[in-house]
Amino acid sequence: MSDENNEGMTIPEVISDQPITEEVNQPEIIAESSPASEENHEQKTNGVQGRINDLTAKRYKEERRANEAEQELAALKAQYATQTPASQSAQDNAPVLPEDIYDEEAMRKYHIDSQAYNTATAQNAAKNQFEAQQQQSSQQAINAQHQANIDTYAANATRDGVNFDKLALAEQALKQNGLSDQLGQFLLNDPNGAKLVEYLNDNPAEMHEVLKLDPVSAGIRIANEIKPKALSQTPRVSGAPDPIPNVNGGGYVKVDDFNKQFPGAEII
Repeated sequence: MSDENNEGMTIPEVISDQPITEEVNQPEIIAESSPASEENHEQKTNGVQGRINDLTAKRYKEERRANEAEQELAALKAQYATQTPASQSAQDNAPVLPEDIYDEEAMRKYHIDSQAYNTATAQNAAKNQFEAQQQQSSQQAINAQHQANIDTYAANATRDGVNFDKLALAEQALKQNGLSDQLGQFLLNDPNGAKLVEYLNDNPAEMHEVLKLDPVSAGIRIANEIKPKALSQTPRVSGAPDPIPNVNGGGYVKVDDFNKQFPGAEII
């Protein structure tokens, strides 16, 4: 080809046949922490919080059991003080030895009365022992069921996010304002009983209105009106996914031979 034909045509200069790389600004993903590390951190946090909740619930249950045991002991002492001991009553009815022990008729009657007295005393003692054993067994079953109810009550309180220190104060406030045993048992057996107690303490006007009612009417009022409002305040756990990490930084783009030799060229 002549120089005239090549005149006016510019051939790009080839420096090297080897591919090169050029550094350009490119978005780079920099995450503060990997999903695995975030998950591990969340598991550790949940584990610590779960342990704190367990210890708080355990302390609450132990304090409640101790308080109830103290109240039962005081009630038994008051009941015992108003009753005449059976042994004292039996001693008052015991036959009296005649003044003249040589009076055959009087001594004969004394021996007959003594035999009847001893028999009746033995029978009463056996009966009292049997009744005491039966009552003890029944009371043990009641106490076991009551303790199981307290355990469930505390577990439900943890589930509903109730603060146990606040719960103890709320229960005390309800008792001081006239909470009946029947209504207290109703709240204890309710699956959301602790949440209801917390709500009533936070709303004194509604609490006093409920406590003025008889136990049946109060239970109906709580189930139909108080409970829906109390549960609407229970925190819910979100199931939304974690947010996408922010994107920033720089990177590298590989440049092939054609782009290197003919930068900016387009193929038509």
